[in-house]
Amino acid sequence: MQPTSEAKRQALLTYRQNPCVSTRDALRVAHSKAQQTAHCCANDYWLNLCSRIQMAADSGNARGMYTSIKTATSPTAIKTASRKFRAGKVITDQCNQLECWVEHYLELYATQNVVTDAALDALPSLPAMEELDAPPSAEDLRKAIDCLSCGRAPGRDRIPLEVLKSGKPALLWHLRELLCLCWEKGHVPRDMQDANIVTLYKNKGDHSDCNNFHSSSHLSVVGKFFVCVFLPHLQSLASHVYPESQCSFRAGRSTVDMILLRQMKEKCCEQQKPLYITFFDLTKAFELVSRSRLFILL
Repeated sequence: MQPTSEAKRQALLTYRQNPCVSTRDALRVAHSKAQQTAHCCANDYWLNLCSRIQMAADSGNARGMYTSIKTATSPTAIKTASRKFRAGKVITDQCNQLECWVEHYLELYATQNVVTDAALDALPSLPAMEELDAPPSAEDLRKAIDCLSCGRAPGRDRIPLEVLKSGKPALLWHLRELLCLCWEKGHVPRDMQDANIVTLYKNKGDHSDCNNFHSSSHLSVVGKFFVCVFLPHLQSLASHVYPESQCSFRAGRSTVDMILLRQMKEKCCEQQKPLYITFFDLTKAFELVSRSRLFILL
């Protein structure tokens, strides 16, 4: 590419010094040759990059594949928006913004909501479900691995879920041994509990307010696996507690089944009756649950 660019530059200088038909035609030829060379170089570059992506995908090199894909899609501009402390001070420095996020999540997750013993005693007691004490079997572990979705972001260990699925025959018994040990001791290693928190803007409200962001926690692949193993036990227990009106987070049901606004509106319009609808949006309902009291109830 360098020689053709130099030839085009020399043809342009010659045409400016002696503008005539011959120098003009030479400039056009040099310009056309430079364009053809640029197209060939770009074509060779993309073919080489595509071959690297395909080679990394065939060899199972996920890191190399995603790195080449990022190269192909060009680097994304990193934009840092301003944040606000609780006092209302606007900060733009990235280090101070990290402190702002730490303060936000410490306030969110470290806050202990008070639930009195009288409130717990007022709840009806249910018979103990002793079948939930049995440790998961190998078949339960296989189902848990199969239900995990591929293509998700890894956790702090940077191990993709595809490793667990591909190595299921060799890793299954080791995972069951570790799970049964955690089951008996009642303790889970910290590496399986820690997660990377990724914030996503809700596209509404002040962009500098941390409360207007969703938080997505990326657990380690083994932590996700254990969550899928425990989930059927919790669902079996929750089925005895949920009221009939509870449709969210239940298999075979959906909140759409409970929302009949259109039918209600049509009936009220048909019968010429007023219709009053109220929606309750519980702010951060999941984060504000008292974990200690919930564990006592379970």
